[in-house]
Amino acid sequence: MAIRHVAIGRGNLPYTIIWHFYNSGKYSVRSGYRVLCNMVDLDDRDDSMEHKQTLWELWNSDVPRVFHYIIPVLSNLQRRGMEVNPRCPRCEKEDETVDHALIECEKTEQVRKMVHECYVKSKQEEVAADQMRFGDLNWADIVLVMSWAIWGARNKKVHDSIEFSASETTAFVISYIMEFQRCKKRMQPKQTQVAAQWSAPDPNVIKINFDGVYDNVAKTGSFGVIARDYRGLVIGAYAGRLDFVPDAYTAECKAALKAIIWARDMGFSRIMLEGDALTVIKKVNSGEYDFSPLGVYIAELKEARNWF
Repeated sequence: MAIRHVAIGRGNLPYTIIWHFYNSGKYSVRSGYRVLCNMVDLDDRDDSMEHKQTLWELWNSDVPRVFHYIIPVLSNLQRRGMEVNPRCPRCEKEDETVDHALIECEKTEQVRKMVHECYVKSKQEEVAADQMRFGDLNWADIVLVMSWAIWGARNKKVHDSIEFSASETTAFVISYIMEFQRCKKRMQPKQTQVAAQWSAPDPNVIKINFDGVYDNVAKTGSFGVIARDYRGLVIGAYAGRLDFVPDAYTAECKAALKAIIWARDMGFSRIMLEGDALTVIKKVNSGEYDFSPLGVYIAELKEARNWF
């Protein structure tokens, strides 16, 4: 059944390698990063027994491993030939490596437990997400902020002989995240609802509005098309069922094709095609070939523009 959802183009296009994780079909560092984040799935690491594993996965991945020997912990400074005592300046029990400073040190462990306790309590609060102490941040985000705060407290101890307690470091982490949430909320633009109004086309132009609907369970859809002149008078309407629809974008593309074919069959010479699928409209208006799974439909829509 799945193969019947595959779109087959009319033309003979060359085989091309595409990045099917992104709707443009082109690879970018940003899209690759998002795919990796989804594969690691750190968002669900909220259990107190798993918070340490989250840090290990972050630090043992290929990219952060490069920085293990760059971050100026005492063991790295000694390895570079500097005459320093490699013992951890906070617990004074083991050599200070990157893993020890940010994961294994008992001082770090105290901060982590206190922050995680506050995080769990925050998630249990019966308030809206934007009013929670940690907002909509997941544990992996908080771990990064906490590691930065722990490193800052460590530097105060080493360079200024000022020692922050676990409670003080925890309070700094929470206050910093709360301030971040406040700034994030202020930067969000206020959305004002504007009533959608139909705009008339030029005289001698028929405006055709289309829309597609997708049924995720049955993998089918339906479409609706209506044509009006510049006075707003209805010239005609068309609706029907769409078979073998894998997603909502495909439903919109098929609805647009149904609309433009119907307009040709109705004998309209000049038309304006309008729909609410911004992604589809941008792809049709783009001068580049679309490498996404919608590419076949987009190519047919571009070709259909020559009918009018």
